[in-house]
Amino acid sequence: MTDGQDFDVEMEQIVLGTLVLKFSLPMILVDQLNEICDTSQSKEVAFNDQLAGKIENEYALTHLLSDETKEMFLGFFKEYMKRANKGPMWIPVLDEVWYNDMVAGEYNPPHFHRTGTSDLGLSSVLMLKRPSTYGKEVARNDLPRNGYLNLIGAIQEPLAASMYQIDAQVGDFYIFPFTLLHSVNPFNGTDEIRRTLSWNCNLYKPSIIYNSENLKPKVVEEKEI
Repeated sequence: MTDGQDFDVEMEQIVLGTLVLKFSLPMILVDQLNEICDTSQSKEVAFNDQLAGKIENEYALTHLLSDETKEMFLGFFKEYMKRANKGPMWIPVLDEVWYNDMVAGEYNPPHFHRTGTSDLGLSSVLMLKRPSTYGKEVARNDLPRNGYLNLIGAIQEPLAASMYQIDAQVGDFYIFPFTLLHSVNPFNGTDEIRRTLSWNCNLYKPSIIYNSENLKPKVVEEKEI
C-alpha cells in the first residue's frame, strides 16, 4: 500500500482518569524542612488522632513553616489545578501540614483524606528521608515492595492502570486528589526512619473569601440588586 516508502505518523497520548503530579524538589529545600522536623518544637503537636497511619511519630507542622514556604507549596497546588484544566473553577487554600517518622514494622493502611471545611481538595506526599535499605522481602525479591507508596485508583477498565506503586526518592513530591486511596507498605531490617511530609489543600468555589490567618473559609453574603 505504501510502496515501500517511509512516512511519519504523529501520536498524541490522551489519558482519562485521575491526575497525579510529581515535582522533584531541590535538596536545599529538603534539608531546610528536615531541620525544622528535627527541632524539639516540631514534636509539640501530636497528629496521630487525625490520621489513619499505624505510625507512632506523627506531628503537625503548620505553625512552624514560614509564609514564604506556604506560598511556595500553594504554588504547587495551583499548578496541579492548571494542569487539570480546573484552575478558574476552584480556589486552592492550604490546610494542615504534618510529617511522619515511620520506622520498621509501621505502615499506613489504604485511606483517603478530607478536612472539616471541604469535601473537595488535594493531598500530597513529599519524601524527606528514606532508609538506606527497606530490608528483606518476604517473597519475590525480584519484585521489591517494602516501603513503597501505593496510589490506588478506582478505574476498572482492564487496560487501565488501577494502582501505581512508587519507590519514592528523597525530594519527590506527589500531588493527587483527596479521594484517591493511598497507602504505604511496611519495611524491616533497619533502625533508620522513613520521613514524609504531607499537606492537605482544600478547594473552594470562587464565591468564597478566605481568612489568610487561619485558612478557614468565610462565605460571602450575596445581595440582590
